[in-house]
Amino acid sequence: MYQLNDDCLLHIFKLLNIKDQLSLAQVSEQFRYLIVSGIWSRRFRNISTHETCFQSLSIIEYKNFFQLNAENIRILHIEDTKHFAFTSYLNRYTNRPDFSFYFSLRMANLKELYCHDQRLHDGYIEMLSKYCPLLEIFHTESTHITGAYMDHLPMLREARMGDRIIKFERSYSQVPQIQPAVCILTN
Repeated sequence: MYQLNDDCLLHIFKLLNIKDQLSLAQVSEQFRYLIVSGIWSRRFRNISTHETCFQSLSIIEYKNFFQLNAENIRILHIEDTKHFAFTSYLNRYTNRPDFSFYFSLRMANLKELYCHDQRLHDGYIEMLSKYCPLLEIFHTESTHITGAYMDHLPMLREARMGDRIIKFERSYSQVPQIQPAVCILTN
């Protein structure tokens, strides 16, 4: 298989499901590069955490996928995670990670984030400001966000928290530093 050229390998890898692609990405750097940059960079730019292709993945495989593909994600929809678990007689096992996992990924190219959960708070926004510098649109159903760290997101144009919408009008000077934002609150 190592003797096949990259085009042939890509064609073969595209026919595999995501679980098999993840397994192959662990085999060699060449396979990882081909899968992440050749397949996932196109297919998984706009991701919802509840996509059917992720259902067969264990939590370890799921986290591994997001860690490998973090640079490719442009739009991320994080669905409610509290119902995505199963219970055993000894303990509760979650089948998907909590918000802190997504917010601590270095998604340097993330432009839009939609978080469909009401449990978010300002600490998550602080994490976003460190790992998602290009974030332009942030929507959440949470009303526990005060906006304390919104100014740490220099590219943010719109934030929706519950039923509140904040639009940021940024003015830029000739110097590549960002001037203070002007906020317009709308309902």
